[in-house]
Amino acid sequence: MRNRLTFVVAALSLIGAGALAAPAAPAGRVSVAVAFSPRVETKLRERFGPKEADVLRDAVTRAVGDSLAQPTAAGAAARALAVDVEITDLEPTHPTRAQSAESPGLDPHLSRSLGGAAMTGIVHDADGTVLARLAVSRFAPDLSQISASGDAWADARLAIQLFASKLARKVAAQR
Repeated sequence: MRNRLTFVVAALSLIGAGALAAPAAPAGRVSVAVAFSPRVETKLRERFGPKEADVLRDAVTRAVGDSLAQPTAAGAAARALAVDVEITDLEPTHPTRAQSAESPGLDPHLSRSLGGAAMTGIVHDADGTVLARLAVSRFAPDLSQISASGDAWADARLAIQLFASKLARKVAAQR
C-alpha cells in the first residue's frame, strides 16, 4: 500500500511539473507558467522560505486553469492557451513556516500583516497570438480588512483569484 501511494504521489508530481514546464498546450488545454520577479525571489529566499514558491505557483496554476475552463471564458477551454504569469510583489497575511521557525514569538494564526500579491500575465493562443495582458495588485488596505483565513497566503490567494477571474474575462472578450 505504501509503495502504491509513493508511486501515485510521484506520478502526480511529474504530471504537475510537466504542466508547468510545457510551452504550449494541446487543443483544449491551458498551460500556465509561473515566474517570480527578482524582488519576490529575494523575499522568498531571505524572508518567507523557498518552499513557499511551490505553494504560490500551485495556487496560481490552479486558479488560472480553473478560471479559463469556466463557461465565462466563452470557449477559451476549447482552445489551446499558454499563460505566462509573473508575481511581482508578495506579502503573507500570517507568518510563513520559515518565519515562524526563525522567530518563535510569532504566532502563525494571531500574528497578522497586510498581505496580498501583485502579478502580471499574458495569454497566448497556440499560434503565439497574444489574447490578453493583465496586471493586478491587491493587498489588504488595513488589518481590519485582511482575510479571515488562517492561511499564511490568505490575501495573496484572494489576489490570485481576482487575477484569474479578470484574466478569464479578458480572454472571453477576445472571442
